[in-house]
Amino acid sequence: MNRWEEFAKINAEYYILTEPDVDYSTTEGREYFYRSGEEFVEKTLENVKVRLHARQRALEIGCGIGRLTRPN
Repeated sequence: MNRWEEFAKINAEYYILTEPDVDYSTTEGREYFYRSGEEFVEKTLENVKVRLHARQRALEIGCGIGRLTRPN
């Protein structure tokens, strides 16, 4: 097993979004985790939308537990 798989088994959310004061085992922590993904996607799409034409798509490879793909 590689290190990333080990980290995922310990606490996947923490190793994806390292916030020492957030408890990802709580409802609030999980909401924060996914909300931060939504915010990241919104900012990223704002930056790249001038390069994307209508109906073009982006593909994320290695989406893990879906923090960035869930907001689609």
